[in-house]
Amino acid sequence: MQFTGGVSVSGINDSGTPRSRRALAAIGAAVVLGWTGAAVQAQTAPAPPPAPAPPAPAPAMPDWLSRIQFSGSIETYYDFNTNSPNVVTPAGSGQLNQLQNFNFHSNQFSVPLAELVAQETPDPVKSPLGFKLVLAFGDATDWIHGSAPAEQSYKNILQAYATYIANGKSKAPITVNLGKFVTYNGYEVIESQNNFNYSHGLLFSWAIPYYHTGISVSRPFGSKFTLTGYLVNGWNNVVDNNNGKTVGYTVNWTPSPKFSFVNQGTFGPENAGDEHDYRELSDNILTYTPNSKWTWVLNYDYGHDKPGGKNVKWQGVAGYAHYMINDKSAGTVRAELFNDHDGFTIGAPGAGPAELAAGTVLNSGTPQEVKEVTLTYEYRFHPRVITRFEVREDWSTADAFAKGTTATPNSKTQTQFIIGNIFTF
Repeated sequence: MQFTGGVSVSGINDSGTPRSRRALAAIGAAVVLGWTGAAVQAQTAPAPPPAPAPPAPAPAMPDWLSRIQFSGSIETYYDFNTNSPNVVTPAGSGQLNQLQNFNFHSNQFSVPLAELVAQETPDPVKSPLGFKLVLAFGDATDWIHGSAPAEQSYKNILQAYATYIANGKSKAPITVNLGKFVTYNGYEVIESQNNFNYSHGLLFSWAIPYYHTGISVSRPFGSKFTLTGYLVNGWNNVVDNNNGKTVGYTVNWTPSPKFSFVNQGTFGPENAGDEHDYRELSDNILTYTPNSKWTWVLNYDYGHDKPGGKNVKWQGVAGYAHYMINDKSAGTVRAELFNDHDGFTIGAPGAGPAELAAGTVLNSGTPQEVKEVTLTYEYRFHPRVITRFEVREDWSTADAFAKGTTATPNSKTQTQFIIGNIFTF
């Protein structure tokens, strides 16, 4: 091609000829078609997949179920008895401490009690109903429920009662418990973690009952008085042994945060087939807490019964001095005097299953006066682990304790070194 003074690009020159116009039109059409195709392609491209739907919310827990609390505890101990008792009885031989509750076995490790607890605490306004169920395992439960087959069938149900709070919005709500519950008598309780000492005292072991079955009604009168009434089958029975019923009361007076006094009474026929001769018990507890470190307690019990027309009585006093060293450790001194004037409560028939009663209670029916002093040091290695180191000395006016291998008690004293561990959850 010859250039004659114009500029030619791909056959297009600046002369404006029809050929150049056709070329420009072709280029514009190509551009428009390109844009249009891209737009169409963009419009026809597949849409992204939809986002997954959020998971369905979990079913709401029923309100009553959310209020149930679960807890429990396991007790273990090692007990060293300087008497090295090896009691020989018709039920067999055993290294058993005498006049003890729950720390029965000497010179060995033992697990006397394990508990599982389910509890719904009633709300006076929102939900006035509640309950408490305590399942218990170990030879402590055998002892608590005695040797009667009717009671042994309930031995793993330590407590099972329902609670109702009436008039909850008032300043004087009425609390009603119905079922099986531990006794209201005494300063000590079955679970060692709620006591100052690991071993249980003489008054807890021999002066008072362990549990009742029936109903209790409680009401405060002002901020300082609370009165509770009880109507139960009797002492230590789910299945009553006669047609009579036992009544009781508790008066709790707290005149100040430092001082409280509790007076309790229990009255009713407790001997099998006897609905006329009443057993009476008066339980009195005085507590003084002068500051955050010290707690002083005095507990006095007096009891009377008339089995077979014969008057019998028992009484005892226990004193506690408890000192909080710091938030992890504490020390306690307990001293007791118990007088079983007629040999009725210590080793009373049916006090425990045969395999324990035969070795632990060897002086049944023998009047005696028993004393004990216990020194306890407590240390919490963990908030849920309590360890107690204990030295305990017991004395009796009778030969109540076994020393060495013997078929009958042959000593008036007994010395023990105990390490008790309590695990809570």
